Amino acid sequence: MMVPRSPPLRMPGARLGLVPFTVPGWPSNAGYREALERIADRQPASFEFALPSDRWSFRTNEAIARALAGSDADLGAVLQVAARYRPNVAVVYEGSAGTQGRAALLARLAGAVDHIMLEWEPETQTCWADEAARHGIGLVTIAEADGLSAAKAGDIGRTAPPGAIVYLKCADTTAGTAVGTGVVRAASERLKACREDLFVMAGFGIREPDQVRALAAIDTLDAVAVGTALLDRFTQGVDAVAAFYGALSDAAEGTA
Repeated sequence: MMVPRSPPLRMPGARLGLVPFTVPGWPSNAGYREALERIADRQPASFEFALPSDRWSFRTNEAIARALAGSDADLGAVLQVAARYRPNVAVVYEGSAGTQGRAALLARLAGAVDHIMLEWEPETQTCWADEAARHGIGLVTIAEADGLSAAKAGDIGRTAPPGAIVYLKCADTTAGTAVGTGVVRAASERLKACREDLFVMAGFGIREPDQVRALAAIDTLDAVAVGTALLDRFTQGVDAVAAFYGALSDAAEGTA
């Protein structure tokens, strides 16, 4: 069994890794690639991107659903970009998994992505983790930041593979109202107390530089993902994307 590698999502000199969520091919293939290049100039460590899908989960808000529906990228084009910017986290939706089946999809992702995150809650979660590991791909563990007890953190610590990514949901849905910094701090501290090698990142509801700046002060948090707030800028043009991501990056690095 191949062992997935943990992605270096925290750039040298940065207090916090900043992970942009994108939908390849939205609003166009050319626009997406150009924006990605501009983003990579600031913190080119890794990306979180959605695989093409005709069906998504209850966690996805209208803006992301619209982008997924309007994307003109196919899986082959997505993987070409992913292979260039490795390591990456690929968000797998029910539609993208159902078209090819779990084994076939993971075989195609091997060599292009390092981790996947399932945007629904399958009964066969263990099967996904085992199959992914056989292809050298890790499965991101999702946990609610609000209410992550010491017992739940301990369960994650006992079952997660070495260097696993634990994704703390800070809101009920994408673009929802995020919980406070104190909640994220407590949850990440519990996880790191159980396993220092866990890579702890937060997402859902992160949209302002001030939020990123506050989260950057948490020593036990490794990265944050910014999704809908960034995705909305893609329709405004490359300059808008670069400017917004630049402001977030400055906040993550403690330079603004």
